[in-house]
Amino acid sequence: MAEAAEQALRARVGVLEAESAARGAEIDRLERELRKRDGDVDGFMREKHVAYVLDFWRKEKETKDTLEMLSIEHIRVQGVFWAFGSLQILSAQDKVNTEEIVAWALKCQDKTSAGFAGNVGHDTNVINTQFAVYVLAQCGALDKIDADAVAAYVAARQQPDGSFADEWSGEKDTRYTCCALFCLQILGRLEVVDLAGAVRYVLSCRNAADGGFGQVPHAESHAAFTYTALGALKVAGHELPADEADELAWWLAERQCDSGGLNGRPEKQADVCYSFWALTCLKMLGRIDWIDRDRLCKFILECQDEDAGGIADRPGNVSDLFHTFFGLCGLELLHSIATPAQISPVLALPMSVLPPHASLC
Repeated sequence: MAEAAEQALRARVGVLEAESAARGAEIDRLERELRKRDGDVDGFMREKHVAYVLDFWRKEKETKDTLEMLSIEHIRVQGVFWAFGSLQILSAQDKVNTEEIVAWALKCQDKTSAGFAGNVGHDTNVINTQFAVYVLAQCGALDKIDADAVAAYVAARQQPDGSFADEWSGEKDTRYTCCALFCLQILGRLEVVDLAGAVRYVLSCRNAADGGFGQVPHAESHAAFTYTALGALKVAGHELPADEADELAWWLAERQCDSGGLNGRPEKQADVCYSFWALTCLKMLGRIDWIDRDRLCKFILECQDEDAGGIADRPGNVSDLFHTFFGLCGLELLHSIATPAQISPVLALPMSVLPPHASLC
């Protein structure tokens, strides 16, 4: 009798959670519709941001020997993802040649291993392979690669403890595991790896003291690595128990600073990038309203570079592509800007470019 009662209670909880998720999705849809009708929040410098990102494209072609370009030489595929992703959110992706992007991205692939490097002539790794697959997805060109071969490359990086590692240094953490699973999710090849092992590894990085996740087991909880952990779990089909989700959401909500921005861990300054990392975790947990959304929006807007365009890490600093992209993602998740590019809170890609098998993320 007791067992039957417990099963009935669990079933009822499941029904209520499903109903809550459905209501949340409908509220999300209606808020986006209202934003499309009302336009961007006051103070958003859309045209300056478009010009800033396009200037990156110009520099790529004309001035590759500058400090700015040389600093991302080895991770150029990530820079292209941030730039093109920003243009998609800004509804300006038609201002660049996607055929050129696809042709360049394919040159980054190692024909032997099928993995991708961060740039032509550089070493392959799981992280840049995920970003290259993302860039091809952004451009609607996933059919240009052999999904089975790329999936085999990713699967070969899985370690006995379930984690994924860099093939050269052996470095492993939730970031590599997240990137591996995200890549396989886009390719529709999750079955080629040990998902249960990956889940066990990610859960070993959870800190019982605050509910957050560290980069590796026993490491300090950090909002960015909480995102990689939670995202990996989401793709693997593992949901945190309600009490653990609440504990994690409380820790994430505490990341909001007096400035309205979010930080990555206690006693640190707010940084725009956590407007995605931390915010999207709350979104995945269904608890985005546990922070003051208006104050966060105000903080992101204050980080805009009024002269050059783009978004910086915090007010008064120089803008860069990384923070521009994640700042825009944050504004989209907050429904503060009018854009057709609904960003997946898990995969950080527009829902419109995701293959059908990945659309639930």
